[in-house]
Amino acid sequence: MKFLYRLSILIIIAALTFYLIKFPIKTGIDTIKSFENNPVRKATQTAEGDKFFRRLLDDKQKILYDEIYTSIINGEDKAVVKINDIVENDIILSMDYIMYDNPEIFWVDYLDVNYAVSNSGTEVEINNDYTGSEVENMKEKLNEVVADALSQMKSENITDEYEKASYLHDYLVGICDYDMTGTAKNAHNAYGSLVEKTAVCDGYVHGYRLLLDAAEIESCFVVGEVAGQKGITPHAWSLVNFSGEFTFIDPTWNDIESHVVSEIPQAKKIVSHAFFGLSDIEISKTHKIDESIADVLPQAKSNDWFMKNGYSAAKLDDFIENAAEALAKRASEGGEYTYFELSLTDQTEFRDFVEGIGGGVSNLIDKANEFLLNKGTDIKINKEIYYFITNAEKGTALIIISLSNGQI
Repeated sequence: MKFLYRLSILIIIAALTFYLIKFPIKTGIDTIKSFENNPVRKATQTAEGDKFFRRLLDDKQKILYDEIYTSIINGEDKAVVKINDIVENDIILSMDYIMYDNPEIFWVDYLDVNYAVSNSGTEVEINNDYTGSEVENMKEKLNEVVADALSQMKSENITDEYEKASYLHDYLVGICDYDMTGTAKNAHNAYGSLVEKTAVCDGYVHGYRLLLDAAEIESCFVVGEVAGQKGITPHAWSLVNFSGEFTFIDPTWNDIESHVVSEIPQAKKIVSHAFFGLSDIEISKTHKIDESIADVLPQAKSNDWFMKNGYSAAKLDDFIENAAEALAKRASEGGEYTYFELSLTDQTEFRDFVEGIGGGVSNLIDKANEFLLNKGTDIKINKEIYYFITNAEKGTALIIISLSNGQI
């Protein structure tokens, strides 16, 4: 019996670089560390069905994949494959790809594998972390969360595919906290992100995929590296199919709560969209797809969240009325703090906006307060401002502002 143990390529925290500044302190823009000379990949295939990674295997590996997958789903503790020329890498790929393709599987430790090869075939042990009854109970809890998310989405009368993906993204990021230690038992799976509400990047992606699957939206697990605050680190994100057009979404990098809570503990859960709807060119600035899949993933096009929602322009003045109205609407929900996002596509304008953050946002706040006054609410938006550069390459920022009741 051979013993195979592998460290997770996703256990290292892939933290995004954020800059939290409280007005009136000013700062220049420090960009997120980027990959130098990272070539845009040449996509050659189109995804088909829900078993993308399985299609990358050779015939022998597919048999191994199918036998192990069937044994896992049946709750068995081993898979017997009638092939005896299997090598260690075949098992590694098969186990990895099963987990990438099937976000509903959460109870198997796929990094800790025992196997034996004989003349009659290969026996692979399946390391189940829970008993059969525990798995069934956990499945029920997971299904309940997914059903609840879809029920809430349905109550909002959301029917558009893109809006569904956006809603489910916000739902996931809104309930899940990033596991800064990487030690939570289910941090790498959907049960961790959706039920226990603690995960790392692959857990976020599996949870998001499970929600998208339930909404009948095709998506794919993407593995690679990112250039962030801690240098080059392993990471996972999503490739989502909107009616034949694919785009990248990174729910982990859109969860910035951990960067906020130490400074603003009263702030509500913060959900960014700086990495929602990115093209190959856009994602290549900060993310590098693993070479084993880079050329076979479908081509990704820009499907920018800011453009879709009217929060993007070359200059702030071009959409300040819409931004002010949106800010007022969010502020009317109450709380001690609120926030909004924007994207300035002109890099010079973006730099000037951030370096003069007080003036630009001050005008926006004044207009938003006019909207609130006209609505007859006592809520006022103060000029205590915090902001994040969420994606310097795209000119996106997230601004957090304090609220009060009555006269400022």
